[in-house]
Amino acid sequence: MEIRYSIGQIGVLAQGYYKGNIRMEECLRATQSLCPICNRLVEAKVLKDSENIILAKYCPSHGRTDALLAQNTYYKHLDEFYFSLMDKGKKRKEGTVELLITFRCNMNCPVCYLGEFKKQINLDPTLEELVEFIKTTKERKFILTGGEPTCREDVLEIIRVIKRRRKIVGMKTNGLKLADMDYVAELKKAGIDEVEVQFSGTDSKAESYLRGEDHISLKLKALENLRKFCIPTRINALIAGGINENQLQEILYLALSNSFIKMINFGTMQFVGSAINFPHERYLMPDNLLRLLEEQTEGKIKRKHAYLFKKLEITLSTLFNRTTCLYNFIYLIIRDKANFNSIDKYIDLDAIEPYLNRYQEIYVHNHFLAKLYLFLISPLIMIFHAKSIKILKELFISTAAFLSKSSFLLRSNRLIYLLFTVECDPYRMDYSIYQNCPCKVVHFFDKFNGKFIKTRKPLESTDWLLGEVK
Repeated sequence: MEIRYSIGQIGVLAQGYYKGNIRMEECLRATQSLCPICNRLVEAKVLKDSENIILAKYCPSHGRTDALLAQNTYYKHLDEFYFSLMDKGKKRKEGTVELLITFRCNMNCPVCYLGEFKKQINLDPTLEELVEFIKTTKERKFILTGGEPTCREDVLEIIRVIKRRRKIVGMKTNGLKLADMDYVAELKKAGIDEVEVQFSGTDSKAESYLRGEDHISLKLKALENLRKFCIPTRINALIAGGINENQLQEILYLALSNSFIKMINFGTMQFVGSAINFPHERYLMPDNLLRLLEEQTEGKIKRKHAYLFKKLEITLSTLFNRTTCLYNFIYLIIRDKANFNSIDKYIDLDAIEPYLNRYQEIYVHNHFLAKLYLFLISPLIMIFHAKSIKILKELFISTAAFLSKSSFLLRSNRLIYLLFTVECDPYRMDYSIYQNCPCKVVHFFDKFNGKFIKTRKPLESTDWLLGEVK
């Protein structure tokens, strides 16, 4: 008899369909994952169970654990589409690097992904190490992260160094220090190109649950200061099941009413660091977020169309020889006075899906012919399946900027990018997807036999968050 373990704190156990005492499961593909209990690299399968998609892991020591990935039929088709187009071993083309410049933070969040790592202050890279890396790397865009990057007294100098190299620089921040208008003025003067502010809604209880204290007033002040200095801004909204999942629409309308906000990243909790002891219902997937947003917008943003737009994104990624992540979704909405329209009002996503499927069929056999096909049918799509050439022009320019990571990223006042994201952790880790990961976090330390060791050269691995993956 098979031993089946509940995954407890790491996710909702997938509810299967049973015929008698037999669980009916269809295997979509085999992969590898991490055991959520011991972090061992284990065999895994992506299964379809009724209308649920499950990542089932098989650990020799802890048996089978299931992670629920999605609850719809779109995911199966998207999974097949993705793996038929994403070439194994494709060289990742990078334009952006997240630069971990400090472990220090001015908050003590119960959900911190760094956990005990944030106490390793002595591992912060020196300014000289950072300058050397910035001078020698070919990346065009840097995102300063941590910890909390504003805890570094020399963060303004780091920004100036990057700008002297004529590169783009952004910052991920909790926003507390940006409540000081003079500090935001210094950021603007140093040359900051964009800021990503942690903001998960205006529910004080939810803020205290996720962040340890209620910082909403300071974060709203930070957003107001960024507006005054016209600094392009993204909102990073951490959504936890049963805590602030009712806040998606409120965050959306906050962005709609502020043209300096160009993107909202609806992210989910990571099963790493300090967050591993939360109740299982807190850990969501993008499919959950899309369902919630569809409900809260009364169908103005449809989950089905987000899946179709993901197919379009995957297609464009192959066209430009870029990798993309199956788990993370991008969608577009367009400001319309005080309201918005989703991209499906301007592009008939249902009508263009057969073209994408045909591209997939050709691409499997011949990459060049598939790209030629897409080039030839694009004008037809624009003529017969687009409802506004003006929006298409703006979409094309903004999408090209997004893919190329140019300095004009998201400069439009009408478009808002919506991201629905997860990070690799022992709950969601799918090694087949991880191989195509377009993300890169650079740090200046390594972990050997449980010890933290300062290195002379920066490392580009994020496995330190996932445990010892062998």
